[in-house]
Amino acid sequence: MTYLVALEQLGQALRLATPDAAAEDRIKFPFGKTASNPGANEQPFRSALVLFTSLNEDEISALYALRCSFVHRFSMANLNSNRPDLTHRFVFRGDGPLIDRSSPWGGTWGDPGAPKPGDNTFVNLTAVGDLAEGAVVRAAHRQSAGELATVPSTEAEFDERYSFGMSMGIARATFGAAPSGESRSSERGSHAERAKGRRVSTG
Repeated sequence: MTYLVALEQLGQALRLATPDAAAEDRIKFPFGKTASNPGANEQPFRSALVLFTSLNEDEISALYALRCSFVHRFSMANLNSNRPDLTHRFVFRGDGPLIDRSSPWGGTWGDPGAPKPGDNTFVNLTAVGDLAEGAVVRAAHRQSAGELATVPSTEAEFDERYSFGMSMGIARATFGAAPSGESRSSERGSHAERAKGRRVSTG
């Protein structure tokens, strides 16, 4: 799920510096302007995959459906009565193509038989990780080449939206405040000493 969220964040944070009508149509109208197309919530995810990968529309839809099944229900299936391209029952594996959807799942629960192409969408999770990491690298290259701009209108907004850190106050509240008169350095030292005494069982 983390990789899918990272892809969506790329699409939310970055855009083409120079408008590209073909890319915009793929993001907003992949199935034609008269068809049922991605809404505003889907477009950042699609944007990252259109701009920073070579996936086709079916593969992008399958990954967005996987994102939805994880984020909304933490489940292995996604049903969408208006968008058959988003209706999937997923099976994970560690090899093979990124997406294997030989024919669509009809959305009926309890189909008999073992999972097989034709009633499931097989997803190679290793390839999902490779895809997301490659998209980040591609985005960095395009940014360095001056091809991208940030979606937030100011650098301050970009930094505050997409940077994070931990304050000492939060850390002390989590691990326990130092006794009165004890310095932060001695507090950190005491935690370090306790950490040395911990052991991780491998049995």
